[in-house]
Amino acid sequence: MIARIVGAFVAGALAVQPQPTAPPPRPDAGTGSLRGRVLRADGRPLPRATVQILGAEHHATRSATSDDSGRFEFAALARDQYTLSARKPGFVQLEFGQRRPDEHGQPIALAEGETRDRIDIVLPRNGAISGRVTDENGDAVEGVTVRVLRSIYVADRRLLLELPFAQARQTNDLGRYRVYGLPPGQYVVAAAVGLRAGAGEYGYTAAFFPGAATAADAQFVPVAMSEDVSGIDLTVGRVRTVRVRGVARNSTGQPLIGGVMLGLRFDKYIVAIPPASASLAADGQFEFAAVAPGDYVLQAVGRRPPQSRDGWDDGEFAWQYLTVRDRSLTDLTIATSKGSTLRGRVLFDGDARHDVSISAFPTDFDRSPNTGGPPAFARLRGDATFELAGLHGPRRLTLSGGSQDWSITSIHANGLDITDAVVPFGSSDQSLADVEVTVTTHGAEVAGTVIDGRGQRVDNYSVIVFATDRARWYRNSRFMRFATPQSEGSFRVTRLPPGEYFVAAIDRMDGTDGGGEWQDPAVLESLIPHATRIVLAEAQQLTLSPRLVVR
Repeated sequence: MIARIVGAFVAGALAVQPQPTAPPPRPDAGTGSLRGRVLRADGRPLPRATVQILGAEHHATRSATSDDSGRFEFAALARDQYTLSARKPGFVQLEFGQRRPDEHGQPIALAEGETRDRIDIVLPRNGAISGRVTDENGDAVEGVTVRVLRSIYVADRRLLLELPFAQARQTNDLGRYRVYGLPPGQYVVAAAVGLRAGAGEYGYTAAFFPGAATAADAQFVPVAMSEDVSGIDLTVGRVRTVRVRGVARNSTGQPLIGGVMLGLRFDKYIVAIPPASASLAADGQFEFAAVAPGDYVLQAVGRRPPQSRDGWDDGEFAWQYLTVRDRSLTDLTIATSKGSTLRGRVLFDGDARHDVSISAFPTDFDRSPNTGGPPAFARLRGDATFELAGLHGPRRLTLSGGSQDWSITSIHANGLDITDAVVPFGSSDQSLADVEVTVTTHGAEVAGTVIDGRGQRVDNYSVIVFATDRARWYRNSRFMRFATPQSEGSFRVTRLPPGEYFVAAIDRMDGTDGGGEWQDPAVLESLIPHATRIVLAEAQQLTLSPRLVVR
């Protein structure tokens, strides 16, 4: 999770200082309290752990540190439903009520003036993976960087990402490594030598356990809770490498201020690692040394404009496919453009509330900028109009931010229905004006409780509601929803369009309402035999009790 802290500073001094006044009361202040302990798996106290709470209503976050006996306390709390989590280096971060990270925590309902004791949370130790790296002759290779990557389903594909709390390690003189700080899960182990080879020279390529040359052929290494997995050995091979060099310019022909990235093509590789980046010289020159053969996408990203009161643009961008074989590419030129513009208005049914934003989510990350922040979005003006600029690549339009009560009914542009369509952007002639987005609060709803094989109610699960039409299985689809239990153990899924759906309850599922493995079509296919089929009419409220699927 990336936190953004926005600060404001006022310059100058007042000639007459105001009299001190009492600070206004915090909106989340009250008279309740939460107390508990952070413990190790063996029951001993865990001191100096960071404990954090988040209120569902006030969205206020508070932190505390456990003392030498593992105790912590939050005082002056308002009535709310709180999520409590604890973390400490070397231990698995968990929420209260979780036994492992892919389960869901138990919300803590706190009444005004209530004190809740014994809010204890147990943190097991992290796991580790160790092994040895050798070359094709069986000799140890020193200085190899070994990364442990987790498969994340994002942008309708699986991407291998490094865990921020499990840092890459280098092999010693015996070729040995050990990467620690791993929560339970399935991992891909990758080894890469820091290459400085020139054109026509040979260098070591990346290797994936148990000896695969590409991430798509890698074998997953399972790590149980607090488990040390050893013997994960890799062999790095030598291939002819080349240089990729060129110049990046902006839409006015000047040297680009920003950066360039080179990564394996999303449309060519089932699984890929994040792209490599290169800095730009003052004249726009860039270089990637020791590039192995493969099919790549080169992206140039201009410095993203600051977020304004009306939204956030993607900025200037360009992409170019490259095929790397046995010759260096040294005379490349890539020029960014300002992209397309989208203008329109939102039509509300009933009482208009303007606390929504319009987002344009990329559907192809080869042809869209990966800026590290949210995609382009626009806040509504007072007259319910909006404008998005700097759009690149195919996109779907969605709602974001503000109230979660609204959902899209339809989107029309130039007389065409583009509600769930992929819309191409990138050039000025692909801009759209007079777009009408109709939203409603009358979406259908599914609620209920989950039972196990004996007919007993369970309180820790995930519920997925997804369309029977497989063409509607994509990221941010209106026809797919994810929910976890509320404080009383029941679930509620809202904002569903009319249609036919599957409802599945699973004991363990990694994800949130915004994304995760539940959006993987292979996962959804595996759930169909155990799911309940329903048909929803407009604004219908359906109650049911699906049976728990144990993974």
